[in-house]
Amino acid sequence: MIAINRDHPLSDGNKRLPWLVAKAFLALNGHHLAAENVRDGDEFVRAVGDGRLEFAEVVDWIDTHTTRL
Repeated sequence: MIAINRDHPLSDGNKRLPWLVAKAFLALNGHHLAAENVRDGDEFVRAVGDGRLEFAEVVDWIDTHTTRL
């Protein structure tokens, strides 16, 4: 999520792509990623892209918002 978000591989969709890739990766490994609401997810992805979150903070947020399928 961090690399895709910060490297901007697409001209558009740079906030949606890392979310979808992280969600798909976790689903393939038996986990479900979900934000409490759209605003929380959007703020998280923007904070990752802007560099406001350290690696450990990203891991903690994802861990907190992930449940086992």
